[in-house]
Amino acid sequence: MPHTLSRRRALALLLGGVACAPAAAREVYRPRARFSSDTAAAPSLKTGDQWTYAHVWEGSHTVPRPQRTEISVALDPARGWFATRRESESDSGKSETWGIGQDWSRWTGTGRARQDVDRPLHFPLWPGKTWDVERWLPDPDTMGYEREGVHQHCTVAGWEDITTPAGRFFAARIEVEGRWQAAPPAGSVGPGPKDSQPQPDTLSPKTLWDAPLPLYGQLTRTLWYAPEAKRWVRQVEIYYDANGALLESHKAELQSYRVTY
Repeated sequence: MPHTLSRRRALALLLGGVACAPAAAREVYRPRARFSSDTAAAPSLKTGDQWTYAHVWEGSHTVPRPQRTEISVALDPARGWFATRRESESDSGKSETWGIGQDWSRWTGTGRARQDVDRPLHFPLWPGKTWDVERWLPDPDTMGYEREGVHQHCTVAGWEDITTPAGRFFAARIEVEGRWQAAPPAGSVGPGPKDSQPQPDTLSPKTLWDAPLPLYGQLTRTLWYAPEAKRWVRQVEIYYDANGALLESHKAELQSYRVTY
């Protein structure tokens, strides 16, 4: 169901995103000798580092929805690193900020309420390395779901050359297999018989019969992390329902970047 994927869309937009770049950018091949090791250490982020991605979202019953975003990072001496996502082609100036780690892990909240959201990378990276990510987050949608959970098993599949509109890179391919679940409030049940539903003119509170059934399914995700860009340069993420049918896919590709070493 589309409403259960709203949080995934927000998180995936923070992660990365497909559009056209100037022809000159495609012709630039950045030397990989400096980053050709089979092992990659965590990047040294600098305030002002910036990346522009193009995204394509596509659902099972929708037309592709392109979008372009800019990601930038800044250091707060008191709280650590933050990443800001801005819709670069939007006049609204809409933006969103998240706390991040040097490994691009993400967190929300402050102090003891701080909660890890994701860990797409786990440095140092080397072929064959694996790690797992588990999270449960409040789901703010209005359809009655209380929490959304995701479990991911991540593997560094190896290194390969990859070309994007931002240039050619030597990138580590990270493959992810996982599952997701949207959970209703504890103690609630799924839709009941029609005659159990409140009548339209009845001023009664929401009943257990109104609560949604749990939803669950599988997901796959592939990231190509390029040490030279300090971030992934391509991402493909696909969600399936419990029967294996496609729910939504997200593809992202780096268009340009500006980083300081």
